[in-house]
Amino acid sequence: MSHRFATVLGLEVHYKEWGVRKENEPSVVCWHGLLRTCGDFDTLARHLSESCGYHVICPDTIGRGLSEWSSKPKEEYHVYFYAALAKGLLELLGITSVFWFGTSMGGMIGYMGGAQEHLLKPYIKKLILNDIGPHLEDKAIQRILAYASKLPVVETFQALEEGVAKTYQSFGIHDAALLRSIVEGGMRRAADGGHWTRDYDVNVVDALRVGFYSGSEECTDPWALYDALSCPVLTIRGSTSDLLSEETFQEMQVRGPRSRGVVVQDVGHAPFMNTQDQIELVVSFFGAHGSQP
Repeated sequence: MSHRFATVLGLEVHYKEWGVRKENEPSVVCWHGLLRTCGDFDTLARHLSESCGYHVICPDTIGRGLSEWSSKPKEEYHVYFYAALAKGLLELLGITSVFWFGTSMGGMIGYMGGAQEHLLKPYIKKLILNDIGPHLEDKAIQRILAYASKLPVVETFQALEEGVAKTYQSFGIHDAALLRSIVEGGMRRAADGGHWTRDYDVNVVDALRVGFYSGSEECTDPWALYDALSCPVLTIRGSTSDLLSEETFQEMQVRGPRSRGVVVQDVGHAPFMNTQDQIELVVSFFGAHGSQP
């Protein structure tokens, strides 16, 4: 694995790269959720690279991780701009086809960009939507807003770990080593230099308040975007997810691209895709050796 940096649309984007790109074979793009970072995919990316032979890139969205924070948050912190960034990064790297795995917001970038010719439609050949769909439950959005809008400040790393463990119970995550990696990958010292807080630009949360699609005048109907997808789609739902309802999950399987649907039991929003059985869902859909659909 290598850490890479690229300047795209005037912003420095950090991404992790696994494996070597092969001519005439798709790369895998793994894109994280609203407040997370590319480190969430370390286990999945390592398996896809080392066991399946894929070239994998996992970017940090601007405003998170090691990517640059935007000086124009209202103009750049929305999924249309993120999709444009993704397209720019693929162009810069010379990648012409990808299998896209997106958790939550990362899946939204995938299906929104993958529906439009001028964005990611020419690139995305297969798409996995991890606990995300065209309709989002308002109660869950309000929960996320309450959690994300105010950066917590805690005194010790232990207190931080305890808080993260409580939050990530819904992800089905109980392994101490994994929880430690989540903390290390998504937290930083606060401005006072002594306390701890989450490591993201709080302005990214405004996308939830004004609507993820506010950056486009072309299409603000998420179902229309979903219906326009032409690539094979797999939707994964956590059985207790409060963001992707069972009703929306079922509707996605009978309209538009007619997504395949898989439920991960005893997990909420969103499955972390780090266990062997969860990873096998990805491998089964993408294919073991980068085979095209």
